Amino acid sequence: ILQMRKRVQTERMRPWEAGRDLKLSDGCMLDAEWLVALLKLRHPETADRVPEPTHACIRSLAGVGAVSVSDGETIAKGTLFFARLRNAMFLPDLESDSVLPENPEKLARIATWVGLDSANELLAEVAQHRQGVSSVFSEVIQGV
Repeated sequence: ILQMRKRVQTERMRPWEAGRDLKLSDGCMLDAEWLVALLKLRHPETADRVPEPTHACIRSLAGVGAVSVSDGETIAKGTLFFARLRNAMFLPDLESDSVLPENPEKLARIATWVGLDSANELLAEVAQHRQGVSSVFSEVIQGV
């Protein structure tokens, strides 16, 4: 998983977008999706009971003890936040729906669209969710 992750990041993400790509950066949506896939493989008895999308899957997996409820909520909240951001970025005239712009004015507009007060608050929330997802991802991967 770690080798595939690195390859995807190297081949699909431009180096200057690292940390701003809500899908591919460390601690973002791809890590959560791979974490769910790994936990499903570890707990095949849950295969028929685990719903989609990612936030529902991780909560269901936490419900059967595949991951702690706290860690499950960290992943669920992170994926929901990143999805909400990507949805907000989809329609406006932005370069991408998954890479946060560097332009402070565009960041401030996105912040407003998702109910935050400023670009700095947006970046702080992104960093907080990335750290949470990354921490759980690393913990679970190390336990393999």
